[in-house]
Parts: sequence; structure tokens; C-alpha cells
Amino acid sequence: MKQVFAEYRFLPLIFAIASMATPTDAQAPAGSAFDGTWSVYLICSATADGAFGYSYNFVAQVKNGLLHGEHGIKGQPDSLTIDGPIQPDGSALISASGLTGNPSSSVGRVPRQTPYSYHVKAHFDATVGTGTRLETRPCTMHFVKS
Repeated sequence: MKQVFAEYRFLPLIFAIASMATPTDAQAPAGSAFDGTWSVYLICSATADGAFGYSYNFVAQVKNGLLHGEHGIKGQPDSLTIDGPIQPDGSALISASGLTGNPSSSVGRVPRQTPYSYHVKAHFDATVGTGTRLETRPCTMHFVKS
């Protein structure tokens, strides 16, 4: 029985030492030159199938190099969420998703509240950025740092 007690007696000490460990600088999130508030201007052209063009203006935040922005109310019609990392060289692949609004502005006239998603290839410098939608219809995003 004493041997079993001795094995368990040291476990609290091991757990206490492990919990005192602090993350190294490599593990801690690093800031980015792109961190801050960005105004986003999305412009989508009319399409050959007759879908009307549209534009959105909204704000995005970049924190630790990760961009996040929302137009409208997430989960509601006519909403858009953008997310993606901005690489140290300014390149970014941004994921966009949301729910359609007016069917006359939707490619294929899909019903209101239809989920959609696409990607934007973008490039940022210290104060501005531009991006191009990669799927479905021609759209551009312009970013201006506040």
C-alpha cells in the first residue's frame, strides 16, 4: 500500500509545475502591421443573366493579422461576413459568406435567405487594399485603413 501512496503523492507537484509554465514568445499571438479598423467598399457588377449590381460599405477589424467584417446582421437576409488572415507580405485569401437579399440582385434569381459563399484574393499595404472575387460574378473590394 505504501508504494501506491508514494506514486500519487507526487502527482499534485507535477500538475502544479505544469500549470506554472508560461507560453513562449513563439506561442503568443503577434501583432500585425495591418491591425486596426478598415473601411470596406464592396462593388458587384450586374451579370449576364440580368442580376442587378450592388454595393456595400461596412467596417472590418484586423487583429493579430486576422481580418473580420460584417455587413448587415449575421444570419439575416442581405448579410455578408468576411474573414481571413493577412500575410506579412500583404497577400490575403478572404472567405465571404452570407444570406441573399433581393432576388433581383442574386445570380440565378435565387430566393431570399439563400446561403452563399465565395473567396476574395486581396493585397494590402499600410493604408489601402484591393481584392477581386474569385467565383460567380465580378466584384471588387476596396479597403481603407482608418
